[in-house]
Amino acid sequence: MRHGTLAETLDTYGFALEVDWKNAPASFEELYGIPAPAGIPEAALTPRSQRT
Repeated sequence: MRHGTLAETLDTYGFALEVDWKNAPASFEELYGIPAPAGIPEAALTPRSQRT
């Protein structure tokens, strides 16, 4: 089966990943070391735990 978005895939199978969420990069810039490209929705740049 194919998922429509990466978020759907991670929501479905994320439990299988061993990720240190407490020390994971908090932002696109922290992860890649460059500013986020123009056109990326703000929701994609905000960690789910910090979204309102």
